[in-house]
Amino acid sequence: MPGEPPDSVVGEIETILAKVAEHDADVLASARAVFSREPFEVDPDEEIVRLVVRHAEAVVGAEPEIGGAPYWADSAVLAAAGIPTVLFGPGGTGAHAAVEWVDLAQTDECVETLVRVAAEFCGE
Repeated sequence: MPGEPPDSVVGEIETILAKVAEHDADVLASARAVFSREPFEVDPDEEIVRLVVRHAEAVVGAEPEIGGAPYWADSAVLAAAGIPTVLFGPGGTGAHAAVEWVDLAQTDECVETLVRVAAEFCGE
């Protein structure tokens, strides 16, 4: 979660493991972080967010939903480098699965929205 350091997560897991071990002496477990990535969070008032919302609303005819995502994306790396970043894309399901799809009409709307955002953001 944004703002939650890896050590805190490991500590929470160690607490759970200790409670399990109290109830079952055969449980011998430990936890350690072997790899972590910084989460990504963007303020809804950031210019890039406002541009995407405004242009998506114009293209789609409704304000897009703003929310979080349960996965990690390269957006965290871009934002950490100071690049204005927002996650925005068409609906679909099955990312990286045997069956993966996106809604083609929403893909067209996404392209139009991003073209408009890029033109305004880059001053064209």
